[in-house]
Amino acid sequence: MGKVVPFSNMENFVNGLRSKGDIVRVILDTNVLIAASYEVKVTHEEITDLIHRLQILGVEMYATVTTKAEFMEFYRRLMLTEALADLLDAESKVRVPKAAFEEIRKAYASIKSKQARDGSDPIFNDNQIKQIKSEFSAGSHSGHIGWLKFCSDCLKGYVEFFERQLMERGISYLSPNDSTQASLFIRRLEWPVAAALVEKSGLSVSDAMILNMLNSSICQFSMSLDFDFGFAVRADTDSKDVLMPDRLEREYRHYHF
Repeated sequence: MGKVVPFSNMENFVNGLRSKGDIVRVILDTNVLIAASYEVKVTHEEITDLIHRLQILGVEMYATVTTKAEFMEFYRRLMLTEALADLLDAESKVRVPKAAFEEIRKAYASIKSKQARDGSDPIFNDNQIKQIKSEFSAGSHSGHIGWLKFCSDCLKGYVEFFERQLMERGISYLSPNDSTQASLFIRRLEWPVAAALVEKSGLSVSDAMILNMLNSSICQFSMSLDFDFGFAVRADTDSKDVLMPDRLEREYRHYHF
């Protein structure tokens, strides 16, 4: 059974691992990657500071194919949201179809209302983006910008930019398909293992893939802000540890694992 280690005990935990003479390695969950890079997040300063302290301690930090994809997906939606919201500005020189304008206005009002209610990120979900997209022509038409041109202007180079953001924070990409990283894995990644994690605690498939990557590698622990991830770590007898906020670590004490 894995342990949930509170942020406040990070140094003691890492130093205990270092005392064994091994390089200490951590897999970062998607929510950590986003909190470290998205300054609007309430947890941004806390996570940025924690990552800096991990670097000082010489801890190697990794993203996986799953966390990297989810990280990139967050920023795809964020960039589209910001660019689409700019079209609502009366000063915007970009013309869009009236139906598209109304769909953007409606969706933007919805996410701002939701942000006011529960503090959620003011970002369009995928269904909202698809609905807005359906009101555009593919190519520019009748003086209105087409969806393809809009995306080219908005998203060009974004993948490379955000990959660079990870590298600049000292975060590497961990992949079982990279022959130079073969020594970082203790077993093959097997789908039935990830599926068993889903079946055991109802963990999402994407989180199960992250946890399976952790348990199949020589990385000693993960770092997450997700209650379900920590719950799955505690529920699995073979799982490694996870570093989490103190408030979440305290919550697990009431679940009688």
